[in-house]
Amino acid sequence: MIMRFRPSILCVLAALSISGCAALDREKADSLVRDVDNLKTSLVDTNSRIERLSTKLSLLQEKVEQYEAAGKERLSAMPAAPPEGLRVVPLGDDAATKAQDAKASSAEGPGPQSPAGADSGKEAAQTPDALYRKGHEFLAAGNLAGARMVFLKIADRFPDYVLVDNALYWAAETYYTERDFTRAIAGFKEVERKYPNRNKAPDAVLKIGLAYMETGDIERGREYLDKVMKKYPGSEAADTAKKTVDKMADKRVE
Repeated sequence: MIMRFRPSILCVLAALSISGCAALDREKADSLVRDVDNLKTSLVDTNSRIERLSTKLSLLQEKVEQYEAAGKERLSAMPAAPPEGLRVVPLGDDAATKAQDAKASSAEGPGPQSPAGADSGKEAAQTPDALYRKGHEFLAAGNLAGARMVFLKIADRFPDYVLVDNALYWAAETYYTERDFTRAIAGFKEVERKYPNRNKAPDAVLKIGLAYMETGDIERGREYLDKVMKKYPGSEAADTAKKTVDKMADKRVE
């Protein structure tokens, strides 16, 4: 016996089939959206970790350069030979020598625990060099807000400090690491405007370009990358800018 379905039943079955497929498609689409969102979050976290590592590497490189410069300065200050007529006295540990040492020690004044010594220590902790080291320590520890406060204090209190451009640069870098690109751009532009011929100017211009790209303003980002290459040729920042531009060109070709 041949079974015959009424047209209305066939329509119901077709509708159920279509709705079932649509539900599956929506579920797949929702799953894909969730996967894309997870990938975006993971990418942002990865970029933040890379930026923190890059900051630490830059700090280490800067410290090495400072130590090398200090070493060269000390070597240049050392006399090539002992002064003529210098009488070398052999060291001894006899009673007379010990008595002279004790007398000299007693004449040196108050020890490090005296109030005067404590005040000197406080003053030393507020020198630009000491503050700069403290800012580096905060950065290396990941204390971005603390580092920013110290570096901005240097720029405010010691505008003639030899590393004031570095201090302003690292203050802006804390914003960049936090992905606050608007404040980072403002900070890097201050370095470029105030200290165009100082050590950190090329890096600041490079970071302005990269920050603009992070905000999606590719045109202005490219403008600053080109500026680095033209204004500071031969610098590491110019080399990084060229590599970034080349990558952008390769992506357009693909």
